[in-house]
Amino acid sequence: FEQSEVFVVLLHNMAAAPMPTPAPDAEMNVEVFSQGTAAAWTTVLVGVSTLFVANFLLKGKAFAIVEGERRKRKKYTELMAMVKQDVEARKMAAEGKDNDDELADLPEADRIFNLLWDDVKEARTTTYGIAPQSDDVKFMEDLLRRSLANEMTIATKKTQEAVETPMQDLENGEYASGEKLKDKIEFCEKVMKSLGKDYVDAAKLQEARDVIRLMATTQRKNLASLLELMYPIFPYLAIAIPAQMAVEGLQSIYYMVA
Repeated sequence: FEQSEVFVVLLHNMAAAPMPTPAPDAEMNVEVFSQGTAAAWTTVLVGVSTLFVANFLLKGKAFAIVEGERRKRKKYTELMAMVKQDVEARKMAAEGKDNDDELADLPEADRIFNLLWDDVKEARTTTYGIAPQSDDVKFMEDLLRRSLANEMTIATKKTQEAVETPMQDLENGEYASGEKLKDKIEFCEKVMKSLGKDYVDAAKLQEARDVIRLMATTQRKNLASLLELMYPIFPYLAIAIPAQMAVEGLQSIYYMVA
């Protein structure tokens, strides 16, 4: 009994005694940017900047890119030399003949343009290391001007003849729609956008555009004449077309039911 009483007294004293409160944790007070860490941050920034410059600014082209440009430079150089040699040989063979024969032997303008402009890279072929002032490049530029002017003259003349000549008497029917001349105009605009305006004869280009406008006017007049000829049969067409549609519909229903 005495032991039980002593135990109760001890429990009572423990419950009545205040519990000790733990001391609050000490706060971390570390300064990231301070005079003491300035040297470390300077080292990090210098290291990162050095890596950036070494990897992006001072790094040369990849071997595959350099090799590809070398091959393209060789291809364009060889093709320019071949075209130049061929044109000069034809010029010598045409000496003493009519100037029209010499112009007829000129290479197509789009072929010459492809030797001066790379559509894939969308840049001049001289970006592959060909000297812009080289004899071959200058020869190709002059050849492009001559060939393009000759082709514009021919296309404009034949298209104008197609506009003014009755269809049954027309020899150049392929120019009657005007699409060939429109293609030449679009090609001239492409050359001006890519290489510059001095490669295209502005007067010839304006003449070609005038012919296209004249053709559009003529075609509208022809359409008006055609509608005027068809005017008497319009009432019959207004009856015949719906009637034929109704017949076709009734036939399809009949075959479905049958």
